Amino acid sequence: MRLLVLTGFFGSGKTTFLLRALRLATREAGLRVILVQNEIGRVGVDPEVFRSGDLEMNELLGGCICCGLATRLVSILGGLVLEKSADLVCIEASGLATPGLVRQILSGTDLASLPLLQVNILDAARLEKIGKVISLPLIRQGIETADLCVINKIDAAPSGFRARFEEGAGDLLPAGRIHYANLSSGETLPDELAAPLRNFFRAAGGKPPRESTEAAHHEHEHDHHGRPAVCALEVDLTPPIRLSSEKLRSAFDDLIRKIGEGGGIVGHVKAAFIGDDGASHFLNSTGIAQREGSPLPDSVVVTRAAINSIAWQVDQCTLESLTRKFLQILYA
Repeated sequence: MRLLVLTGFFGSGKTTFLLRALRLATREAGLRVILVQNEIGRVGVDPEVFRSGDLEMNELLGGCICCGLATRLVSILGGLVLEKSADLVCIEASGLATPGLVRQILSGTDLASLPLLQVNILDAARLEKIGKVISLPLIRQGIETADLCVINKIDAAPSGFRARFEEGAGDLLPAGRIHYANLSSGETLPDELAAPLRNFFRAAGGKPPRESTEAAHHEHEHDHHGRPAVCALEVDLTPPIRLSSEKLRSAFDDLIRKIGEGGGIVGHVKAAFIGDDGASHFLNSTGIAQREGSPLPDSVVVTRAAINSIAWQVDQCTLESLTRKFLQILYA
């Protein structure tokens, strides 16, 4: 069994990369794949993207696999090894997970011999601003501990970004491990990213785990960089409610705006609306003047809705109140 570990900050493009990597693993390499998805909120939103297929999933919710949920992660992986139920396990870590800690956690267990490939995704469009939210060591560890480090959304990067980034990263940039890409362009991974994945998927043995760096061990503080407020809510609607996309987007924008008005810094707010036909529709904000949204039809009949919101510099009660007010639009 092989492990593909995916790390990166909120909204960097992990889910987009994962969807394309899964196509390579299942359709091209013919592997039996199980996805382990970690979300610091108590409601899974991204899994709706994958439920249309036959992919088996394990969700680790309400914490981070690099600390509070580490034991559960080891238990899940140990069970999969015993059952021999997968050729490849893809682990998508929370946006707050410290890169390299998964490898370090497994190093002290019987799972240490499993071949592991770690991919870290960074968002070029926000990389220079992310430092306002999290410490620079977290970014550096992502580069330092990854087998592949993908600088995504390079087309939206500010002028001169690449030169400044490479100067700042210095000796953390070994040849062949840094790739610049626009993952949202096209339906497949670019060849320079697909090639190392193919080699890993096809390998009979794979590479041994890399040694955990001392920096990754000592610089990880389990307060997750200032203890962000976290709110996760989910509602089932009976009977289903028809809502216009204009109304949903307006309410979502209002939620993001009100978090900012109180001095809050949005880490990630993601809402999923599941229609009566089973289709999933998403609204997604990564904060810091960046906004993304999945295309919505003019109206959608909603049978279930889920939202995860994470923000710094706003108290827990305020974030929960604002998030609940957003869901109230379903009944208005």
